[in-house]
Amino acid sequence: MSKPQVIFVMGGPGAGKGTQCAKLVKEFGFATFSTGDLLRGVVKEQKAEGWQQLEADMKEGKLISSERVLLYLKDAILNSDKKYILVDGYPRNKENIDAWDKIMTDIVDVKAVLFFDCEEELMKKRIYGRKDGRADDNEETINRRIRVFEKETKPLCPIFEKKRILIKINCNQKMEYIYEDVKKVLHELKII
Repeated sequence: MSKPQVIFVMGGPGAGKGTQCAKLVKEFGFATFSTGDLLRGVVKEQKAEGWQQLEADMKEGKLISSERVLLYLKDAILNSDKKYILVDGYPRNKENIDAWDKIMTDIVDVKAVLFFDCEEELMKKRIYGRKDGRADDNEETINRRIRVFEKETKPLCPIFEKKRILIKINCNQKMEYIYEDVKKVLHELKII
């Protein structure tokens, strides 16, 4: 059997990653994994190895190591019956890439990196307009998340450009236009 084909979906908070992933899942049946949702699910299910420590670390706001995140992500990917896997919000920094290369390279193929490029003010507007307002959707936290994205995640683009797998998506437009652009890119890659 061929390896699962992973598509990284990167972008700042509020850029529209989750919204677009949900649309792709609905229309094309891809699997999608958000690392944050995955970790919360591990704690909720209370089955996976190390869930108690994970819960304690998350409650204390500790950063979860890339190796631990990948332990659960690898399990989710390998237990999926889907050929194409959208990984929402990963990698976030260079250390994530290094851990991925060490743990995942022989297991999956990274087909593309969709970088959701969005202006800061629009990201903030979208976050404040979310119907499912999250506990950490306050001005201080949002500003901190955007600064971390600018400092740690955005600089990953040249790494993926060198590998010729980075595709920038203009997210400074309406969601339906973003989705059409995403579908066009995936069609060109012969994914859909």
